[in-house]
Amino acid sequence: MQNRPIDFGWGDKIAPRIGAAWDVFKDGRMKVFGSYGKFYDIMKLNLAISSFGGQYWQNCVYALNTSDLSTINPAFNGGSPDRYCGGPGTDSTTEANFPGGTQPAGLTFIENTNFRAFPTTCSTCSATQEGVAPGLKPYQQHESVFGIDYQIKKNLAFEARWDRRRLDHVIEDSALYNPAIGETFVINNPGQGVGSTFAGFWNFLYGCSATNPTACANYVPPGSVGPQICDPVSGICPPSKLFPGSRSYDGLELRLTKGASQHWMAMASYTYSRLRGNYTGLTTTDVADGGGGRNSPNNSRSFDEPYFSFNANGTSSSGLLPTDRPNAFKGYTYYEMPWGKFGHKLNTDFGLFQVLYSGSPLTSYMDVGYSSPGAWPVDIVNRGKWVDVTQDPATGNITVAGLNIYYYGSTPGAGGGSTLTGSVEAKTSLRLKRTVAWLMSPLSQGAADRLLTRVIP
Repeated sequence: MQNRPIDFGWGDKIAPRIGAAWDVFKDGRMKVFGSYGKFYDIMKLNLAISSFGGQYWQNCVYALNTSDLSTINPAFNGGSPDRYCGGPGTDSTTEANFPGGTQPAGLTFIENTNFRAFPTTCSTCSATQEGVAPGLKPYQQHESVFGIDYQIKKNLAFEARWDRRRLDHVIEDSALYNPAIGETFVINNPGQGVGSTFAGFWNFLYGCSATNPTACANYVPPGSVGPQICDPVSGICPPSKLFPGSRSYDGLELRLTKGASQHWMAMASYTYSRLRGNYTGLTTTDVADGGGGRNSPNNSRSFDEPYFSFNANGTSSSGLLPTDRPNAFKGYTYYEMPWGKFGHKLNTDFGLFQVLYSGSPLTSYMDVGYSSPGAWPVDIVNRGKWVDVTQDPATGNITVAGLNIYYYGSTPGAGGGSTLTGSVEAKTSLRLKRTVAWLMSPLSQGAADRLLTRVIP
């Protein structure tokens, strides 16, 4: 096992940041500003646990020959940690643990499957941990911000801000499905380095070298019509270029702020934005990945197979991401109500918060199967687009009615052309706060605060 399979030096995470502001009229009323910076993510523990030996997953498979399930009671093996099935030093012939070490009647042992046994074909792979692609770069994005602030009145200001964010390097696990051994996962920057082309990724995963030419992508097996990375019958080959992980955000915010005066203050803003790419982030919001919301940073299903980034036409499926909300209105207002002649000491604050934003886009995808249905999602068209499909219940004929853009909350249905429909989601909250200042001078303010804390919730 490698001592430090992922090791970034000090120079790998240099994060330059620069900003500037200009007082246009030199009176403090109008400011033009801008900034640029690079940002790096802190590696999450999840990767160490699930990809480098910290997490085990073994299934002991039996044929069930009895209907009396009460007789089947697996037991822990007393190890550290306790396990029902397998453990260090076990193999495919090791059975599960039962009380007294005796297998109950009605069971026939088939196999012990270790889902954390990693194939060792790549140069950095081992039986206990995933390999790491050479030249791995830290998870990085860069951001640019430009804007203008203008004071309209003494207590009224307008602000316009443009925010641009781009993802530079993603860290995820990736694989190529091999019917002989399953998926060989490696930690890499998808679409970059050894993973920038299909053939290059193949050669790294399966140990292509001058002494092992049969493992190379361009090797032509006997009787085949072309290289082994292609279909042996039709000769159709996969696309050469693989797509890097991408997530791009552009947003323009317009904001009007009223400062506190005459007992009230308020803010109202509108943001128009677009979020697009082929990678939703460290927490997956793709419905196709475990139903959405899968929290597996750095080893989700996003790049486990190259074709997860392709659409049915063989091009990039990059498009609107599930959390894209192009229109957002936000606002709040506070009103301070004084208590009569004690208004400078006692008052009640009323706060109202309002948010309105458009729904998120829907995407049509299809599970291409293999041996574990539900884990092989492919976008039919680009992300953020929905294919209206109907089926005749009498004949079973399937009709593709059109390609549309729908947002969450709308009802997809038959209809041609390109339409944009959706819902508006709203959230309203009310806040009430009361403030009571101490009216008696003999006690210190600190003592008063302690007393009021006990008396007034």
